[in-house]
Amino acid sequence: MKEHPLAVAVGPAIFGSDGAVTATCRNLPTASRIMLDATGIDRWAGAYRMTHFSHREPRRVEQIMGAAMLIPRDTYWQADGMDERFFIYYEEVDLCKRLMEAGGEVWFWPAAQVRHLAGASTDVTSVRARMIYVLRESRKKYFRKHFGVPGELMIDIVDRMEGVAKWIVFSMMGMLRGSASDREKARGFLSVALGSAPRN
Repeated sequence: MKEHPLAVAVGPAIFGSDGAVTATCRNLPTASRIMLDATGIDRWAGAYRMTHFSHREPRRVEQIMGAAMLIPRDTYWQADGMDERFFIYYEEVDLCKRLMEAGGEVWFWPAAQVRHLAGASTDVTSVRARMIYVLRESRKKYFRKHFGVPGELMIDIVDRMEGVAKWIVFSMMGMLRGSASDREKARGFLSVALGSAPRN
């Protein structure tokens, strides 16, 4: 931050339990980027998930992962902190967008390193379906906040299409492999397709 006076948020390199660096930087979501991500095309295109970025060099980015962020206290409160309407997912995306709109820069700084047990609180089979649903609900809140009702409706259509496609895929995988995890994912994507939270 001393080297880059406009930097208002910095994210470290984050390593998983296996020691591999986690892809934590993304471009801010737009309807077209979410469509690429939902269809799986972005794995090659990298327009949203920045799949061609090695995470070895410092650089300005649009979004860093909320698991570890350095933000000056005054800057955080001037930006009104994280929006509490986001229970989980997209709260850091919203904050990064607001910080950039106020003229600040968001940076990835790999010299700082953190080990993070990614998904440890949400990857339990019994809550996976709900987390699949909650992530997409948070995404809709983000689009409504920044792109209005038309943006929210566009993402709702994308979510439902993704929900149907992935419900079919994970249902088949669950039957073929007998996997409880696949069945739980299928249940989550069905709830996305129907637009209603999965029942416990």
